[in-house]
Amino acid sequence: MLRRLGVAALVIGAAAACGEPVAATKVADAPPVWVKAECPTEDTFSTERGGIPADFVASAVLRCRSENRDVPGEGTWTVRVTERADGPVPKLLDMLRKPSEPLPANTMCPAIAYSKPYFMLVDAEGKALLPDVPTAACGKPHDEVTRFLDKLAYQTVAETRTGQATSEQSNETGCSDTWKDTILLESPKAAQGGAMWPDPVDKLRVCSYAVSGDIGRLSNGFSLTGPEVSALRSALDTAGPAGECDTPHTRFAVVFPPRGGVATVELDGCFRFQSSDNTLGQLNKDVVAVLTR
Repeated sequence: MLRRLGVAALVIGAAAACGEPVAATKVADAPPVWVKAECPTEDTFSTERGGIPADFVASAVLRCRSENRDVPGEGTWTVRVTERADGPVPKLLDMLRKPSEPLPANTMCPAIAYSKPYFMLVDAEGKALLPDVPTAACGKPHDEVTRFLDKLAYQTVAETRTGQATSEQSNETGCSDTWKDTILLESPKAAQGGAMWPDPVDKLRVCSYAVSGDIGRLSNGFSLTGPEVSALRSALDTAGPAGECDTPHTRFAVVFPPRGGVATVELDGCFRFQSSDNTLGQLNKDVVAVLTR
């Protein structure tokens, strides 16, 4: 299975440009940024881009991108792909030499973090530069550049794993590899329990974690069905407020219903549980046993 990571944008608000319009800038006029004709080895790409000298002639495009791949028995890994398309690209250079669009006065722009494609232009002598990409008024890279790059006939030069995205255990169980220890971090208040999940529940997903600092690291994941679900739900719904606790837990489980909030349960220590409304109830070792496998 292969999942390609495209250009990501996150809307986080809105930004305003007031007063006089912002003049257009021609990115090709900036000083060039010369680099090695290879993709960086670190996880993040450089944000420093430059212009294209008037006498520069590109004979190849070297593109760097990342994608997530499922590796049998090893989980999902982020892979850095280096690919090269040989041949002159005068049309691309013309696109890159265009100015960015000016921002008109009193324009409202969504506060979006746009990512520019990461590629190098390589000349016949093997010298490579990292070009900037002209943008629309609100900062989005010109679509014509992205479309042109995507249509080039690339050959894969190298593929390098840069980090594991999810473990095989996480993929198999549907549980996150790590989970915040919310009982420790959020200090929920002791309170009488109520109905945890108003909707009928016939199956629960359980993810158990070993405490490491203020987070948990995945140790197991499984499903509860039938009488085990009924017994656990009854215990959660009728639990009293948590008592005083002087024994820190070293393990906890997060219980996921098909719909609704999760319950976080201490698997040792004082056997308390945190409901989705951030209240803390009291269970016991016998009830919690169903969550330990």
